[in-house]
Amino acid sequence: MKGVIVRIGKKKSVVMFNNGNIRTIPNLPNGQMGTVIDVSYNRRKFIFWAVLAFILLVCFPIVAIEAYSVKAGYIQITNGENEQTNASIELTYNYFKRVISFCPLNDFAVTPLAGMKLRFKSITGAYQSIIETFGDTVVVRIAEDNLVNAKEIEQSLGAVSDNRELTIKSELYTIALYRKALEESGALEFSALGKQDD
Repeated sequence: MKGVIVRIGKKKSVVMFNNGNIRTIPNLPNGQMGTVIDVSYNRRKFIFWAVLAFILLVCFPIVAIEAYSVKAGYIQITNGENEQTNASIELTYNYFKRVISFCPLNDFAVTPLAGMKLRFKSITGAYQSIIETFGDTVVVRIAEDNLVNAKEIEQSLGAVSDNRELTIKSELYTIALYRKALEESGALEFSALGKQDD
């Protein structure tokens, strides 16, 4: 692109280009007012930034969705102390403490779960929706390999329960122990059949 130097400063010169734009460039060694110059843009630099912006725009949502769908742990909520005769529900949550899926663990939980919108809710929000349909006693099993996080979740669910007349019994598990306990109770097969994403 051609331009004409219209003013010379201490370090930069003002150039008027043939497209009407006015920009500054570093002073040329023999540049004087009225000198016609030819300026080429650094196309490689432009292409690099354009490609980088495109990659960020395309990859960021994909990475964010993947990170959001990684399972961090499980919460089993049972109405009463016997999961064989009372409704038992399993929530799967991510590292952002949001519910990414949920399912009934027995036939008694199918009706209370019908119509519930728990996906993407916070753990405490989903828990609050569930206990509204349950009785006075709730057993909560929290399964996560990071027991510090599990303890924090236990305390936040306890705070929700304190606002209601509700007896809560909570247990903490590692994920492996929790899955083993589900397998032994026969709820694991039911869980695989009843997994809901919505």
